[in-house]
Amino acid sequence: MAEKKTTASSKLSAASKKRVTPAPAQAATPSKAATKVMKAAVEFPKEHLTSWLQGRTRWGHQEWLELLASLEKGGFQELVSSEAGRNSVGAFLESNRVQH
Repeated sequence: MAEKKTTASSKLSAASKKRVTPAPAQAATPSKAATKVMKAAVEFPKEHLTSWLQGRTRWGHQEWLELLASLEKGGFQELVSSEAGRNSVGAFLESNRVQH
């Protein structure tokens, strides 16, 4: 009976014949909650703030708090709940107010 010798090169050639193509990666679908956070992060209440600025050259602390409350009620909770978000709103107001 003849024994079949297996060499490293024959193993390599056998392995190369059995190439396996990986399945295509499935695109991850974000959850509804993640989608809401991403949407809120992308949206900025530019129209609301521009409207609020009409006729204002300055404002007090109470007006600022009322603006933040109206933004929160308008669906921008994530924006006004963080310091960075409030700072971005304030920066927008300061850079877009009418100077007199």
